[in-house]
Amino acid sequence: MPNPSLAVQLGNPEDMRPRLPPLGCPWIEGSSTDEECHWGTCNFIYQGDRERYDIGFLIKIEFEWNDEEGPNCIENFTLSCEGYMPLEAFRDKVRLPVVLRPVISSTRDAQILPLINTDELTPITIRKNYFTLLTVNGSPTITHRPPPPDIIYKDVPNDIELPLVTRSDLRRYHINAGTFTMDIVTIYPSDPSNNSNLYAYKHHGIFPPGKDDALLAELKLLDRIHSPFILRPAFIVTDASKSKFRGYLIPFLPGGTLLHVMRELSAPLGLPAYHPPMPDNPIRQLILRPKAPLPMSSDSQSSPIAAVQLPATKLAWDIKLTWAIEAAIGVRDLHELGAYTGDIKPLNMLLDRAGHLQLIDIYPGGLTPEFAAPEVTIERRSYSEARDVFALGMSLWSIAEEIWYFGREVPSVRPELVWRNGTDSTPRWFRDMVESCLDEEASQRPTAKDILEVLRAIH
Repeated sequence: MPNPSLAVQLGNPEDMRPRLPPLGCPWIEGSSTDEECHWGTCNFIYQGDRERYDIGFLIKIEFEWNDEEGPNCIENFTLSCEGYMPLEAFRDKVRLPVVLRPVISSTRDAQILPLINTDELTPITIRKNYFTLLTVNGSPTITHRPPPPDIIYKDVPNDIELPLVTRSDLRRYHINAGTFTMDIVTIYPSDPSNNSNLYAYKHHGIFPPGKDDALLAELKLLDRIHSPFILRPAFIVTDASKSKFRGYLIPFLPGGTLLHVMRELSAPLGLPAYHPPMPDNPIRQLILRPKAPLPMSSDSQSSPIAAVQLPATKLAWDIKLTWAIEAAIGVRDLHELGAYTGDIKPLNMLLDRAGHLQLIDIYPGGLTPEFAAPEVTIERRSYSEARDVFALGMSLWSIAEEIWYFGREVPSVRPELVWRNGTDSTPRWFRDMVESCLDEEASQRPTAKDILEVLRAIH
């Protein structure tokens, strides 16, 4: 049970039910001068609600490398972790409820602000509470800092004809969407046992966007597209005033992504679909080498792809060909608007209830090196029809060969694709079409319309 005095300080004296632990995970930011991490932040919702949104307190704890303490103090230990440390480990070390309690109890003048400002006289805003973490003589201490200005979301676009639903009317469902910026939800009240009442809620995450709202830009792009194979929004999500943009809902497609379908096919018998293949699975060993030989250093540890013996495929060719056609139609429809995504891959292809394909996450911004054209890098992100076609070709190869996991030894060079031989192997014409999508000369790659004509001529 929470401490009653703490509950009063947090503004919820009448609600004393047990609370769930904070949500979120620490985020470690690297230094701009070298590869070592010198400072980081831990962002989470304190006293949040697993089902409802905008409940609790948005906490941001900042810390930096502590030269006065040893490597096991919480700041140094966290910064030494690769990527980020799970919130549970951070919370166990800092004992967040214990540490926050005296801070909150002693800051009556510096009020801890709830996540949402519901003052009717001002716009509904998001509030953050800043703290600084510092270990002194082996004991972590957290110091409250003055709050920054409230964050105001963008206005709901008035030129998009979609129904509105308030964020407070959404309830999280127990299905894990696998990302911090998407949840599976129902609109309250509803019957969650009926899949037709489920939606995927795409939102900004724990912090609102900055000056440019990519999510709002994606909504506007989707509103322009009328393709049977690009998933369109069903609702715009707003705040309680119905004036601020808080994301959008798309229909929940229970078939999952093509990546998950192929991963399930390769999973060992008896394991759930989300379980990774065992280490001896050949697909885990698949590293695509450059098509043109490159001088390799003597200490190269890459495995030659010729040594990989891939198992037989399991899906009927007609199914894979249908998906290829549907993906090509979606990409063609996108390109006809002069828009490009830059991140075509099986993970961004959902299956509806009838088993047909729907493209998602079409707004440019993402980059997956395994599928990206050689001329595209994280440092040189730009988008074009030819670069989308390269990623489409890699995706069609992945679908045809049912390969959900692979690496590319040198992403900046065209890869040598691995094709199965024997019974039910991928037809030669399809291989040639895919290989043409991977031409090193971007100008020589076919268009999505060209690919669709080839597929339809054979189908």
